[in-house]
Amino acid sequence: MHRQLNFRGRVNDVGFHLIQEWHSQKQPIAEIARRLGIARSTVRSHIQSDTPPSQRAKPQPPGVSPAKIAEMSRRRQIVKHAASAKQVIKRHAKRSTRVYVRKLYPSTNAISRYLRTHGYNVSPSTVRRDLIVMGVRARRRRTVPYLNPHMKAERVRQCRDMLNGNTLRFDKNKLLFSDEKRFDSDDHSHVFDWVAEGVPTLPRQHDTNSSKIMVWGVIGVNYRHLVVLKAGSIDAARYQSECLQPAIGALRAPGVIFMQDNARPHSSESTRRYLKRRHVVTLQWPPYSPDLNPIENLWAYLTQRVSAAAPFGTEALAAAIVQEWNMIPQAYIDALVVF
Repeated sequence: MHRQLNFRGRVNDVGFHLIQEWHSQKQPIAEIARRLGIARSTVRSHIQSDTPPSQRAKPQPPGVSPAKIAEMSRRRQIVKHAASAKQVIKRHAKRSTRVYVRKLYPSTNAISRYLRTHGYNVSPSTVRRDLIVMGVRARRRRTVPYLNPHMKAERVRQCRDMLNGNTLRFDKNKLLFSDEKRFDSDDHSHVFDWVAEGVPTLPRQHDTNSSKIMVWGVIGVNYRHLVVLKAGSIDAARYQSECLQPAIGALRAPGVIFMQDNARPHSSESTRRYLKRRHVVTLQWPPYSPDLNPIENLWAYLTQRVSAAAPFGTEALAAAIVQEWNMIPQAYIDALVVF
């Protein structure tokens, strides 16, 4: 019993040599076709040919001359070059220089305009087809903050210290993490609507005039503190009087290290002097790294709880925030802090 192969209708060089060998052994065409899983007409065509498939000249599309194919190939090379062309932008600030990398031609429209300077008057849809033929795909770009090599090294160092519990820098049980969070009474999470058969659901509409409240919180092992801030922007003076002052007793306790991000009210000179006069030890935090702060996980959890309560109005929103904050188990907060 011969082992049956399956070339799925297409024969490569291996199949071609098998056909030639079996035909020289006087095997029937029907048997060769059955063993390779191809049609008998395909077997006959390969028997009549003396050249393997890889060495045969590919048939040209009807109506396309070799000159036009060469022109298309040159155009596609220009399209591929334009799609990958980048430019480096340097922006000088007071303390550092930021380097950004941008695409010179970020869209098919831009590539189409670039091709016109080379004598090719093609549409963006043609550019899109050329890119797909060459294996280039449009993928969604990630939105990330600017991080230079020094910032990345600081983030890695901070992560290692927090995971390993570096006692040379801090003790996890003595860390206090802080951050602000803005809540609103808009309908964010109610995707489904319980309605009877035949009754339409309410549309999801973004309420730009919904009630908004800013809060500031601090969490640590066996500690939590929440401040509901009044309306208005938060500057260094308000940050010191409304946020830091009510919690100053816990912030300057022996061995406690206070974490705050690098927002302007936090890193201002007046805030630094304020904390230094009160002997508050702060943790140096890498820039553009809110994702490393464990209180962000608490904010996400609290946002879900507040949204599920569906408060309407500023007073109801503030009451829901405070109520849900107090209902969070302390063990959950401790697990976030000690990782």
